[in-house]
Amino acid sequence: MKLGAHIANMYQFGYVTTDIDRACEHFHKTLGIEDFFRREIDAVAELDGEEAPFVIRLAMANLGEKQVEIIQPIRGVTDFYTKGLDLEGSVVALHHFGVLVNGSEAAWDEMKADLNAAGTRLVLQDQQPRPASQHFAYFDTRADYGHYLEFLWRGPEAQAFHQSMADQAR
Repeated sequence: MKLGAHIANMYQFGYVTTDIDRACEHFHKTLGIEDFFRREIDAVAELDGEEAPFVIRLAMANLGEKQVEIIQPIRGVTDFYTKGLDLEGSVVALHHFGVLVNGSEAAWDEMKADLNAAGTRLVLQDQQPRPASQHFAYFDTRADYGHYLEFLWRGPEAQAFHQSMADQAR
């Protein structure tokens, strides 16, 4: 399957910031987002094949069928999030577009195999055991498109949570 077939399921605009409170206020003023789901994540991922602990602050809001995600890296894999971005001159910087992988965990494996076969480099991914509630993986498409592509697969619990978030576009 070609990359374009996967990108058809793009649903998320992923931004990075150095100040998540300021970024949320900015999106409130400019996009009218009233309520962000916020949390701090302290986890271990795999970065370029190596175990990589990280802490990030996260804010998400749904706008219709799309989602805005804001990430403030705290420690660990911070360079992955900030390298090459102008975080001094703006409140946020575009980091990735998120693509939803529909179907079973087998569909997740097929997507990763497709992108690997096409030569798209996997940079960062979760280390969730199977079965998982969700998976994420960032592929480096910066040379072609100027940003990463994050692929996300959600099991029923994670999908139900996403759908329970208020639509901020209304």
